[in-house]
Amino acid sequence: MKKLTGLIFIFLVLVSCCGSMAGADEILITNGDRLSGEIVRHDAYSVRLETDYAGTLDIKWSNIAEITLNEPSVVLLKDRTTYEVESFKLVGEDLVLQPVGSSDTISVPATGVQVIEPDPWELGQGYKFTGKVNLAIENESGNSESNELDLDFDMRNRWRKNSLRAFGNLEYDTTRGFKSTDKWSVMASLDHAFSGKWYYAGAMAFKQDQFADLDLRTLVGPGIGYRFFDSKPLNLTFELGPYYLKDNFIAQPDRKYWGAAWFLDYDQFVWKKRLQLYHRQTGFQGIDYTGKLLWRSWTGVRVPLIAGLFGSVEYEIDYDSEPAVEAETTDQTFKLKLGYKW
Repeated sequence: MKKLTGLIFIFLVLVSCCGSMAGADEILITNGDRLSGEIVRHDAYSVRLETDYAGTLDIKWSNIAEITLNEPSVVLLKDRTTYEVESFKLVGEDLVLQPVGSSDTISVPATGVQVIEPDPWELGQGYKFTGKVNLAIENESGNSESNELDLDFDMRNRWRKNSLRAFGNLEYDTTRGFKSTDKWSVMASLDHAFSGKWYYAGAMAFKQDQFADLDLRTLVGPGIGYRFFDSKPLNLTFELGPYYLKDNFIAQPDRKYWGAAWFLDYDQFVWKKRLQLYHRQTGFQGIDYTGKLLWRSWTGVRVPLIAGLFGSVEYEIDYDSEPAVEAETTDQTFKLKLGYKW
């Protein structure tokens, strides 16, 4: 009876292992190695393979010779064409697809592939909503009695070729019961991809800073941008366009400008994805005789914690070449923040 039980146990283990192997996706590496697991995401830069033996691996396309799928996957090209395929492999600079139910293969330029196994929103089905919120509160009593509240957010809604994004911040500080800082800013943009990584956009931004005599700053205009990288491990976007700027002051004459505005957004995971570097920059250069220049940037490091929580260290620069009379041209802030992302 014991021998029979042992044989049944061994049989079940073998069946389980064989079933697991048979039901796995397989990647053939250019050096001849084979990796098996579940492919959970593919984009223009890498293939993400989830394994039982090494966790989740991001494998660069340049290291892949061929991929065999356990189940058919959908390939979305940049021209919005889709194919359901059983396998695909790299031949030179082309991706050779094996469609389901066909003996003929389809060859497409690798650069023409938008994503393999696209999310529903990328196919025009629903949308993808993501965001981050940071909060920093400080209450100090004693010889230096002060209270500080810093709040900032960054939210993005994507559907098909469109993206709606908004980010902003609020700073409200008091010292011995009197306001010492009272300012906020917000920016919103809507963009549409029209050719590969190229997109056009329209944006508007508002800012108020009571202690800089700034009642309301308005920045509005169109732009054209390019997404160099657009993935979870690495993002890099740059946008440029003609913009109109108006500064409404509390006690001084208002000012108006025309010029060029730019927006740079970068983030990247490093050190085994335990740290995320980021840098966001907005700027405006006037084209009139005054040479009005605005420059604002946020540079920092995020550390993922648990359940969507993260901590960050950030350095902010806010420069205005023509502030209100007696106001400083540059504000520099160093922050420790706790945030949540979804």
